[in-house]
Amino acid sequence: MTKVVKLPVLIPDEDKELRLLKYKALDKVMQEAQFLGNLAIRYAIALTLKGISRELDPAKGKPVALDTQIYRILAERRTYLNAATVATLGRNFALKALRAVDRDAWAGRKSLPTFRSLFLPIRSQDTTIREFEINRLTQFVILSGMGKR
Repeated sequence: MTKVVKLPVLIPDEDKELRLLKYKALDKVMQEAQFLGNLAIRYAIALTLKGISRELDPAKGKPVALDTQIYRILAERRTYLNAATVATLGRNFALKALRAVDRDAWAGRKSLPTFRSLFLPIRSQDTTIREFEINRLTQFVILSGMGKR
């Protein structure tokens, strides 16, 4: 079972200018993730409307999967995010969030989700979570390998 929690982001760099630069870079990544996540939800709505023709795979002659269509659109607009994060935004988060409220949204009982209120998936294959005790408080530190490659 996966549990999503909000964690404060602390960059423990001694150099103040470098630390502020890293915070600004993280903010840009988060803004792009929110923007692309919201676009993914909008395209999912638009591409599932009746009367909208589906893209056909020329090799198979079958319609292209919805998440693949959304990924292709989002991939053209990404600047900072890696391809795996863009795929996760479209497949695992935007489409699932839309499917969860789709019928109720069209009936007017619920609002469509936005990535302002949802968890933003920032993926990195080198990410690890470590537990430290600082001032008698347990802190979880996310160590990301985003800058290694």
